[in-house]
Amino acid sequence: MVEHHRQSLRHRGIYNNITELIGDTPIVRLNHIITPTRDRIACAKLEYFNPVGSIKDRTAFGMITGAIEDGDLKPQTTCVEPTSGNTGVALSVFLNLLGYKKPIITSGEQIPAGKKALLTLTTSSMDLTPDDACPRFPGEGAIAAAFGYKNLPGYMVPYQYGNRHNPEIHYQTTGPEIWAQTAGKITHFISGVGTGGTITGTGRFLKEKNPDIRIISVEPSEKSHEFYGLRNTEYTMKPEIYDESVIDEKILVDSDDAYRTLVEMILREGIVAGPSSGMTVYGMKVLEERGEKGLWVAIVADEFFRYTSEILEKLQKFL
Repeated sequence: MVEHHRQSLRHRGIYNNITELIGDTPIVRLNHIITPTRDRIACAKLEYFNPVGSIKDRTAFGMITGAIEDGDLKPQTTCVEPTSGNTGVALSVFLNLLGYKKPIITSGEQIPAGKKALLTLTTSSMDLTPDDACPRFPGEGAIAAAFGYKNLPGYMVPYQYGNRHNPEIHYQTTGPEIWAQTAGKITHFISGVGTGGTITGTGRFLKEKNPDIRIISVEPSEKSHEFYGLRNTEYTMKPEIYDESVIDEKILVDSDDAYRTLVEMILREGIVAGPSSGMTVYGMKVLEERGEKGLWVAIVADEFFRYTSEILEKLQKFL
């Protein structure tokens, strides 16, 4: 049986609004998928504890506050953002909250239904674009659609793939949190690559603290895959903000291995995560198979419920 130790309340008092809940997400030890030993502990940083449900809350809020500080976002400005969903959802929620105009979201046609529902409520419109809509951005039709607004008066494209405030927010928050939560003992940091902001910003911070920390990217092995928001950097556009010099190793993961790991996370660890997290945690299983030691932290980027209609059938075969 799993022992339960109730800790004192983490949140005390009343917050002014939900933006004060961004970050400070918990890290939890894995006890069954990867058994802890005297010289090995595998952990997951649960980013679905952010108020809008994903690590992209950090990215979206960082881009909004950065644009305000830079003078690019004004009350009359309409933001237009290409996204597979999580950044768009968080961006839309925070812009509405802060009193700015509802944004326009451009996305691929296969956006998960749960994200589409939230975006229907929070945006002025969604432009669902075929991935191959523009030869300038092969496989990135949503980016091409957003760039159509870039030079129009009254519009702004934050562009998470090239926005310096994206890795900056992870350098300022995600990296320091992990360092503090592990008391500086982290040896491996494992993350997927979507925009490259998380692994670039967090990796830079951790490398400054200890150059021996290994920064590991986990990417889909298939050229065509269904892991929303993740990319294989060999086959697709490399985001402008993605700094490969920070990366020590890239692990390619098959879809079945990721889905099987996600089922194990839900059933054996109680971590009700989205599909990309099956991939990042499987990256730690690779480390275990190689006999590596240390304290490992993998990003669990979002929660399960935004993807149920898309992934349930795929997961059932691993029950």
